[in-house]
Amino acid sequence: MPGFDASHDPGDAANPPFSRSLLPSGEALSPLVAQNTLLIWGRDDRTVTLDHASLLLKFLPEVRLHVFGKSREWDQWDKAQEVKTLVGHVLRETAP
Repeated sequence: MPGFDASHDPGDAANPPFSRSLLPSGEALSPLVAQNTLLIWGRDDRTVTLDHASLLLKFLPEVRLHVFGKSREWDQWDKAQEVKTLVGHVLRETAP
């Protein structure tokens, strides 16, 4: 998994591609995501830290956050079954 390996590069952790200074303002972000949003975050992500999730929580209108412990940024692989269960639950809960 080249993307996974690259995501653990110490250089990326020191100079993340996504930072507070690159985060769009609330005004710029809200029109892009008008629907219910589920953020899935790895508590131990060193590149895009949990602090970034806090910023997104402020800007997205209908949002919920699920944080996986002992996980970095690849929850869809590292916690595949848990993510599948979580997403299924949220989809059933929010279905019209």
